[in-house]
Amino acid sequence: MGIKDLNTFLKVNACDSIQEYHLFELKGKRVSIDVSIYFYKFLYKNPRYLESFFLQIAKLLQYGVTPIYVFDGAPPKEKQAEIQCRVDKKNEMKKLVETLEAEVVNVAEDTTVNTEEERAEKKAKLEEKIKSTNKKIISVKSEYIRNLKFMLDLLNIPYIQAEGEADIICSQLNKRGVVDLVMSDDMDLIVSGTQFLLREFSLGSNKIQHYSLDKILETLNLTMEQWVDFCILCGCDYSKRVRGMGPKKSIEYIREYKTIEAVEEAIIGEGKKFQAPKSFDYKRSRELLTVAPHYKPEYDNISVAVGTLFGNQRDTIFQFIKKNTILSDTKIRNRLAFMYPVMNSVEE
Repeated sequence: MGIKDLNTFLKVNACDSIQEYHLFELKGKRVSIDVSIYFYKFLYKNPRYLESFFLQIAKLLQYGVTPIYVFDGAPPKEKQAEIQCRVDKKNEMKKLVETLEAEVVNVAEDTTVNTEEERAEKKAKLEEKIKSTNKKIISVKSEYIRNLKFMLDLLNIPYIQAEGEADIICSQLNKRGVVDLVMSDDMDLIVSGTQFLLREFSLGSNKIQHYSLDKILETLNLTMEQWVDFCILCGCDYSKRVRGMGPKKSIEYIREYKTIEAVEEAIIGEGKKFQAPKSFDYKRSRELLTVAPHYKPEYDNISVAVGTLFGNQRDTIFQFIKKNTILSDTKIRNRLAFMYPVMNSVEE
């Protein structure tokens, strides 16, 4: 979910920090990618997630952008309430699907429908609603993760299996200069240390949104510490928003009082203007957003370059992609050709 309403706020109040780039402008850059975001994004469109990841990798390599994928580990306990909320919503939608499916079965006996044409129309509307609802209850199964890692190994694309959440590792990789950019649609990353965030990647477009943290801070006239506190006040996965305190008021109070501690002392609490929600542990949220306890020193030296292929790897990759996608043989070969020019000289 990220920071509540942050993207909308930035587009109005710091629009110059967001630029649209063509992918060719990122040639030579290294990018860490938050895997879970794209799992859900790709699965929402179609179940062929391996095809979507293959096409993503192919597009990035085509424009000279080198990816390193980061997989989620265990989330912190502070996020359990948010996770449970998402689970509850999915369960509600599953029940809705069951109800709609029962209605589809009963359409034939519906006495309120007078003609076969009306019956067919009602059935079609119910089925469309079932389809759209099912898209909202997507789950990333462990076998999906195993399959993607297998494909990345085949393609010699580097990846990290994080012990904690992937987003803080992505941000640290950028902060430490291991990668130049981070790609995710989650706004948490621009808070946890990402200097340059890429959003709204699409398989059907060669353009992408580029967010600059330094430009955001300059435009909003905030220090990094004030920026983090502002985002926590907006509401994040670890701490609910103070009721009535959206981004507009939050930035006013941070500018006036400088820290959440001072804001709380002045206007939050019993008998004051605002009441804090039960889950308003902003100190722990601050820690979770800025400290990376699961970041390993060896990540600093990880090879982000795409490895060269060897032996009969070319045919193995081709057969795997062919089996797991509906791409034509020509499309697969064309993409592999510009992904790995060295393949042309590999002995088959």
